[in-house]
Amino acid sequence: GVAKNEREAVRWYTLAANQGDSDAQYNLGVCYDSGTGVTKNEREAVRWYTLAAKQGQANAIEALKKKKN
Repeated sequence: GVAKNEREAVRWYTLAANQGDSDAQYNLGVCYDSGTGVTKNEREAVRWYTLAAKQGQANAIEALKKKKN
């Protein structure tokens, strides 16, 4: 194995998310939502969840529903 590196994970998620990968977009939303590897940012989390949800990513759709409640 390799050492866990949350900032590096965010970097890779960002690369994939910017290419339209809905799972990476969702995971990036989770990172911004929780402050994992990045500064916590609700607006950015919702932005990434929304992009993923528009592609039908089920977890992102659920995350957005929870945000609206």
